Amino acid sequence: MQSNVFEVRSTNGDTFLGGEDFDNTLLKHLVAEFKKE
Repeated sequence: MQSNVFEVRSTNGDTFLGGEDFDNTLLKHLVAEFKKE
């Protein structure tokens, strides 16, 4: 996420943006950004 590059691994099936692993990665990123301030 730091390089602003998103790799698409699937275009069919689960429509929940990558599922729980994506949610956890996004949450960790947001927490890290919040702690910087």
